[in-house]
Amino acid sequence: MTGVFTTAGFRLAVISEPRPDPAARGLFPNDFHGLSTKTCFLIFVVEVPPSATGSDDWVLQSGSLSGTESG
Repeated sequence: MTGVFTTAGFRLAVISEPRPDPAARGLFPNDFHGLSTKTCFLIFVVEVPPSATGSDDWVLQSGSLSGTESG
């Protein structure tokens, strides 16, 4: 699964498997064991390596791209 991202030129920054909130046990008593022991969701955070953008001067700051180049 990760090979698709890396083959496309992305770098894997994070692979996360969130666990259910313990409070869900009271809301879903019949399903909680399965939700807490089986993989339900995987979250991939991928990045474009700086060399692939054509410039190493661009950085991600506060959710937006900021460049150090003027003009």
